[in-house]
Amino acid sequence: MNAKVVSPLARCPIKIRSPRLRTTSRNNAPKLSSGRYIEASDYVRGRQEDGLVLYSHTVCPYAQRVWLALEEKELEYTLVQIDLANKPSWYRSVNPRGLVPAVEYDGTVVTESDEICQWIEENFDGPQLTPSDKDAREFAENIIRQAGPVSHAGLGLLGGSTSHMWGVGSSPTDAQISAFESSLNVIEEGFDRFGGPYLVGNKVTLADISIFPFIERFALAFPEFSGYDPRECCNGKLGAWLDTMQNQKASQVTMANRDLLLDALRSHKSLDFFDYVTYPISRLHPHISVTSF
Repeated sequence: MNAKVVSPLARCPIKIRSPRLRTTSRNNAPKLSSGRYIEASDYVRGRQEDGLVLYSHTVCPYAQRVWLALEEKELEYTLVQIDLANKPSWYRSVNPRGLVPAVEYDGTVVTESDEICQWIEENFDGPQLTPSDKDAREFAENIIRQAGPVSHAGLGLLGGSTSHMWGVGSSPTDAQISAFESSLNVIEEGFDRFGGPYLVGNKVTLADISIFPFIERFALAFPEFSGYDPRECCNGKLGAWLDTMQNQKASQVTMANRDLLLDALRSHKSLDFFDYVTYPISRLHPHISVTSF
C-alpha cells in the first residue's frame, strides 16, 4: 500500500463530520467514540471501514497526545496498538522511523505528535481545540513549544541522582528540582493571564493536550520515587489543573490505570519500559475492550 506522507500543515481532501458517540463500558468507565482498539497482530492495513487510523502505544505519552485530541474532537477512529518491543515489519511502510504515533487517513500519513494534533484540529470537525482569541492562541502555541523543555526537565528530575534520562531513580538534586520548576513558568503565567481552569482559559486546548501526558506521569511517579509533589507547583495551580484534566472524559479514556502503571514503574525502573517490554492494550488499560478479527 502506497501512502503519502504529508507535511504537518497539509490538509485532508475532505473535512469529516463524525457522529458524537459517547458510551460507557460495563464498569461505567468512558469508552472511545468508535469502540475500535486493535492489536497490530490482528490488524489488516488498508481496510476502508477503519477510517481514521491512529498507530499508537497506549502507554506512550507522545501517542497519548493524539489519542486525547481524537477524543476531545469526538471523532470516530481505529487505534492500532504497535508493540514497540517487537514491531511488525509492515509498520515501517507507515512510518519509516518505526515510531509512534502516526495517523493515516485516505492514503495520507502524518507523524510527530504535536504536528498530528494540529493536523487533526485543522482538518476535522468537532469541538475547537485552538483559542479563537489571537492573544490566547499565540500563548497556547508558546506553551506547546515549551512542552519539550518541561518534559526534559521532568525526566531529569525523575532520574534523580541515581538513574538516567527516562529512568526512574531517587534523590533528585536541587538543580534538577529548580530546572523543573523553572520550566513551568510559562504555565503559571497562563493561569495568571487567562484565569484557568485550563492552561489558556476556560476550555481545553492543544496546549493542555501537549503538556498533560507528561505532567500526569510525573505527578504519579515523583512522590513515589523522589518524595517530591509537583502538584504544589505554581502555587498549587498545577494540582488544580491536573484535577480538572483528569476529570475530562478524554483523559479517563486514555489514562492508564494508576496502580497498574505505578507497579510497572516499580518493576522496570523506567518511564519508557514499553519500548522494551511487550504491553498489550488491556494490561494497563483494563477498561478498554479490544477488537479482534
